[in-house]
Amino acid sequence: MTNRDRKIGLSEAITPSLASLCPMPRQKAPTKSSSDRIAVLSIGGDSIGSQHADGRYVPLLKQQFDALHDAGFQFRSLYSAMERVRREEPIAERTLAVTLESEHAQPDSRLIRELISLNVSVTVLFDAAQLAAMSPQDHDAWHRWALTGLVDFGVQPIAQGDSKPHSLEFYREMSTGVESLESIFAVTQPVLVFPVNSGIWGSEYEEIAMAVGAVACITNQQQSVDLRSNPFVWGRFQMAASDSPRAIVKRLSRQYSRWHRLWNQISEPFRATPIQAPTLVAQGM
Repeated sequence: MTNRDRKIGLSEAITPSLASLCPMPRQKAPTKSSSDRIAVLSIGGDSIGSQHADGRYVPLLKQQFDALHDAGFQFRSLYSAMERVRREEPIAERTLAVTLESEHAQPDSRLIRELISLNVSVTVLFDAAQLAAMSPQDHDAWHRWALTGLVDFGVQPIAQGDSKPHSLEFYREMSTGVESLESIFAVTQPVLVFPVNSGIWGSEYEEIAMAVGAVACITNQQQSVDLRSNPFVWGRFQMAASDSPRAIVKRLSRQYSRWHRLWNQISEPFRATPIQAPTLVAQGM
């Protein structure tokens, strides 16, 4: 199968076998309020790895997301949320965008199956090494997941613990990852997400994310996202295996409290504007 065939296939009707994994969304009362603020929720990190993500953690994952559903949270692709804001369309309050860290990005993962069975949109992240090592069978398996309409893709640096990579090395790695993502999955302008608990942070990496053609950069700042603000300094929350369903609901509900809405109104005139194109490009990096 050629890349052209795969691109065409992504727009075709969902296959029956995958359709059976996609239940009808839970019925909720109509949401009257809307917002340009969402929370990005990342699944991954050492806490989940130690729970053996494709085994012991999956039942807890279901409990966590069932609790979020019951608390009125809605799930939307990060790309979809950004597009709605671009078109000046409202987004319901308590909207969550879920990402899956590259360490758990396996097409046969029970995590993927469980998220889809819960009707949760998820952005699966790949690093450059994973994309380079993918077999044609892997390509086809991920394309089949994409046909569900609940799975899309982003790029992530290779985790290096607490160390910070050199800017030039980071630029080259991200350029390779972005190019591979477009070649394999026809994704242009992907989201770039820093690894959970990594030492990658700072304006130089945010500027590189912009330089390589990313549409947004998700950092490790523990905060919700104002979709009208500078997209290269957005924060997110980590879903940990130690989080009880009640604790994760409480932590995320706090982002939509009256105090947070008041703070958003006060801080709106001071929101950061998008950064300018970095000098790295001008220097021919």
